[in-house]
Amino acid sequence: MIRIYYDNKQAIIINERTKTYRYVSRQEAQLYAKLVKASLSQRQALNQREELLIGWGYKNVG
Repeated sequence: MIRIYYDNKQAIIINERTKTYRYVSRQEAQLYAKLVKASLSQRQALNQREELLIGWGYKNVG
């Protein structure tokens, strides 16, 4: 499953199947969400989301 979180400038795309994530621009995330039919969720602090992912064993591939 793909999850996408964004703030005013950037977004983080999370792949739960491969346990990876990467940062992209907000515009790129919107296009990607349309391609894979994923939903976008707004978050104010993406760095907190990243810390959570690292704690769960996710790797940054971007």
